[in-house]
This record gives sequence, C-alpha cells and structure tokens, in this order.
Amino acid sequence: MKSLTPEKKCLLLLGLAFVLTRTCIINKHALQSDIEYYATIGYQSLTAKEKGLTIYDITSLEYPPLAVAFLYTPNYLIWDTSLPFTSYLDLYIKSYRGILCFIDFANFTFLLLIIRRLYLNENTYISYLFLGGILYLLSTVIFIDLIYDRLDMVLLFLITVCFYFQIQGRLLLSAFFLSIGICFKLIPLLLLPIWTLGWLSNFDCRIIDFKCFKQYTFVLKSLWYLIIFSLGILGSCYWVYGSYAFSFLGYHGNRGIQIESLYSTIIQLIGLFGLSYELETSFGSQNVVSIVSPFISKLSFFIIFFGCMGVFFKIFQFLSNKRVKSSSCIASTKPVIIGTGYLLTLLFFLIGSKVLSTQYFLLPISFIAILFPNKHYGIGLLWLFILLLSIIIFPYLYDSDIISKSAIKLGKPSLLGTLLLSSRNGMLVYLFYLLYSQMDTPKSNEPPLVSLLFPFWENKEVYRSFLLILVVSSLLLLVNFFD
Repeated sequence: MKSLTPEKKCLLLLGLAFVLTRTCIINKHALQSDIEYYATIGYQSLTAKEKGLTIYDITSLEYPPLAVAFLYTPNYLIWDTSLPFTSYLDLYIKSYRGILCFIDFANFTFLLLIIRRLYLNENTYISYLFLGGILYLLSTVIFIDLIYDRLDMVLLFLITVCFYFQIQGRLLLSAFFLSIGICFKLIPLLLLPIWTLGWLSNFDCRIIDFKCFKQYTFVLKSLWYLIIFSLGILGSCYWVYGSYAFSFLGYHGNRGIQIESLYSTIIQLIGLFGLSYELETSFGSQNVVSIVSPFISKLSFFIIFFGCMGVFFKIFQFLSNKRVKSSSCIASTKPVIIGTGYLLTLLFFLIGSKVLSTQYFLLPISFIAILFPNKHYGIGLLWLFILLLSIIIFPYLYDSDIISKSAIKLGKPSLLGTLLLSSRNGMLVYLFYLLYSQMDTPKSNEPPLVSLLFPFWENKEVYRSFLLILVVSSLLLLVNFFD
C-alpha cells in the first residue's frame, strides 16, 4: 500500500466499497420488484419466437421496442429456456441482476473518469474523487430495492456515457449513446438543447456573425449524426417488431397524475378551498383524480418543455455574459457548466412530470456525484435526504400510508404519507432552486458546520422559501387531518 499513489489508494477503497455494497444489493430480496414482469416479457418473447411471431403479436406493452429487446437479453444467459416459468423466473432474476450489476460497474467507472477529467488539475482532486464516488455509492445503496429491479440504471448509464464522450469532444460516440438513450426511453430527448449547446465554442459573437458560422455547422453535424443513429435504431425496431411496437406513445400520453408527483401535492393544497379528489388505479399506477386532473395532465408536457428551455437559456446567458471563447467545444472547456445543465434538466423533469415513480430519482445520481464537490457540500446532504424520503415513500410505506390500500378501495394518504410526499417534493423544488440560482456562486473550501448541515442558512431568500415549504406541508397535514 505504501508504494501506491493517493489516487490509486482512493480507487482501491472505492472499488472495495463497490464490491461490498453490490454484493448486498444483488442478493437482496427487493420489495415491489418489476423483475417478474420483465421475466414474463422475456418468456412471452421466447414463446412468440418459437411460433414465428413477435411479442407485440401476443400482448401490448408500455415499453419502447429497444427496452423490450433489452429485456430479452437475460435469455442469452439461460441455457435451458424450455423450463416451466417458475424455474425460468429464478434464472431470469439472476441473469437480469447480473447484467444490471455489470452496467452499474461500467457507469461507476465512467463517473470516476469524468471526475478525473473535471478536477485532475485541482489540489483537492483526491478528495473530490473520493467524495463523488462515495456519494454515488450511498445514493445507489439507498435505492437497494430498485437499482437492479428496474430499467432506469440502463438509462442512467447511457446518459453518463453520452456526457463523458461529449466532454472528450467525441461527437460520434456521444451522439450514438444519446440516440440509444432516446430510443430506450424518451426522457433523454429533454437533454437535447443542453447537449446541442455543448458543441458550440464561441459565445463572444452575434448569432449571424459569419466568423462564427463554422461552429454552427459543427452543431448541425452533431444533430445530423443523432438523427441518423436514431432513425437507424427505430428502423431496426420497426423491421423486427412492426408498427405495433410504437403503441407505447399513446399509452404514456393517456396516463394520469401519479400520487407521488408534485401535481398531486398541488391538488391536495387546492383541496383547502373545497376541491374534492380521489385515487384510482390505472396504467399500472395510483393516480389522483379530480376536476382539474385532465387539465394539469395535458399542461405537464408544456411545463416540462418550457422548464427545460429555461435551463437552456440560463446556461446560454451565463456563457454569453462570460464571453466564453475556446478552440474546442464548450463541453470540453467548461464541462462543469454543461454538466450543471444536464443535472438541472433532469431535476426539472422530476418536478414537472405527471408520472413520478421513485426509480426516476436514479437518473440525476451521476451528475449529483460529479458536480456536488464543485458546489456547496450541503447539496449532497440534501440530495441524500430526498432519496431517503423517496425510498420510504416507495416501497416501504406506499401501501399503508401513501395509498392507504385496503381490501375494498384505495384511500387518501395518511398524515405521515402527506408529510412525506409534500416534504420530498418541496425539497426537490428547493434543490433545483439552489442549483439554478447559485450557478455562478463559488464554493467555499471550508464551509462552517451550520452551512454544511443547512445550506440555506446564510441566504435569506432561500431560507424564506424553505419556510414556505414547511408551511405548505403543515397545511396539507391539516387538510388530511380534518378530511
């Protein structure tokens, strides 16, 4: 150990921590697991293949065809796929979790490479590397019941790798992984404005300046690669599965307002003024139904769109005010700024989405780990607290306190459930506000203990917003108590 460099010692400790935590995760019996459903898709795919059909000829699915194809991959690790489903299920679970563990390791490796790329020349590089790695491991351990039992780890990996190749200036590879992410799930499409912005190099000129025309041709080239790759993947899916493979678009468009979303909290708050609401099960989730639900459901798409464009213009304005110029793309010279754009976009998706499943909180984990050493340390603590509340909400207290499930019907959230939901959603908005408003605020090297634990303490405006969250939560508790 004495002959090892500090960097290698840090990587060795992180590697040991990864092995220990993943050993626990991969052997954990997860609550509310989706793997059995995934195994059903894999088994039906085998049955359809034997009959010369596709799975879409047998059943309808809510997943994009590329995700369905991924759910088939564990079959390649199962030697005897003719087993009864009960025996097949055990093998599928082991194969699926093994694949997810490998993807998790690859994501962790790319995350450490990104941290090295961002902070290697700083005196605090080793501490940044260790803190970022530990925050990633802690965040994923908190999600022990979800990380290897959902599809979102795959999406997290694709977004992380896309960002890594972008800051390396590797246009072709970055476009390739972003196109896979978009075809796997549509969520990475929201990153397109920030991703495109990252390929610019000169923010010290007018848009119509001829001298800057070259950088716009480079941006058009990046979009061209992205379109070509996406069309190639979608065309392959159409050739394999047919047009029914794209029926998932209508499925998600018709979904209601999930009980965990911010809009659900808003509807409960409007209930103070007499608005009635109830819960129903549809599209595989528990949704809030009221007279304003259809309007909010349709409005959510526009809220997400304008929110993501707001992040885009915030980053653009920041770079323009700094009059940034470089010989290469801005993602290579100012990776922290573009990474912040990725993070803010993903956080706003969580805030603005009408469907807020707990596993969606996996998506920003890499960027929180990458960027929080460069920000205030309290942001990392706030993020971990949000994750803790999220995993308590689902799956641990979901049936008893969130949907108050009984043998007859679904009930409204309990007092505890209301407090958890409103607090988690309020803190999520608060985290977004912190990162959005303090983008150009330098991080203090040695924050005092009060600031470390309470990052809002020295900012009166943010402090008032935090108090507002507490007031709203208290009002929602009163509504629930007297209902």
